[in-house]
Amino acid sequence: MGPDFKEAIRKELHDLLRRGTWRLVERSKAQGSPLPLKCKARICVRGDLQDEDDGRETYAATLAAKTFRIVMAIAARFGLDVRQFDVGNAFLYSDLKKDHPVYVRLPQGFALYGLRESPLLWYNEISQALKEAGIDRTDEEPCVFTNGKILALVYVDDILILNPRQEKKAVNDLVQHLQSKYDLREEEFKWYLGIRVVRDRPNRKIYLCQDAYVEKIARKFKLSDLKLRVPSIPIATIPLVKYNGQATKEEIKATSSSPAREVPDKPIA
Repeated sequence: MGPDFKEAIRKELHDLLRRGTWRLVERSKAQGSPLPLKCKARICVRGDLQDEDDGRETYAATLAAKTFRIVMAIAARFGLDVRQFDVGNAFLYSDLKKDHPVYVRLPQGFALYGLRESPLLWYNEISQALKEAGIDRTDEEPCVFTNGKILALVYVDDILILNPRQEKKAVNDLVQHLQSKYDLREEEFKWYLGIRVVRDRPNRKIYLCQDAYVEKIARKFKLSDLKLRVPSIPIATIPLVKYNGQATKEEIKATSSSPAREVPDKPIA
């Protein structure tokens, strides 16, 4: 384990102790780039061992991809300012319900990563914080919040705030309100949900690029180094004969492991 991961683990432990909460997963946060931007460490509760039929509500709304695209089109057309924020250790700020105790080693009552209800608890927490600042949830999209002048998009702990330039002070007040409650960190708006964002403000255009996602799929199926081949036109007429026999286990296994069906089925977000 390298020194960067060790430092990330020490920071995570410090944050958990500082917030009074308590299998490490070694992974890097790439944000769409093939190279890791920072190391992440998480101490997680084994939510996979929780009873799925205990009656607890666990669904937490997330921002729809089409909503993100629509809002980006609005931002480009009307020249809105866009600021991006990330809430550090977001799930640790929401309280667990006292009537649903969770028994783990060394907890003290705050939600942890891994619990099935943690995303919902955090969603309720950030929704209430925005409401306190006068930013209400819209009826049509549960992850879009507005007061008629400021627009906030929430995807778990990733927050986008959009506004006309004349509302800059109101946005600063909102940011200060959230920073008083959470470890809110501003990030440069170049990547969002794995999508590379390129803005051409003079021409009122925003490009949402998924080249990193395409490259990720190509690497997964070992297609990165393949030379492009132009298919023959017209397509060769190869007679197809119906197979009436019984496939062997080896043939079934070879077919099921083929990426032929999985690659075209990969959606573009």
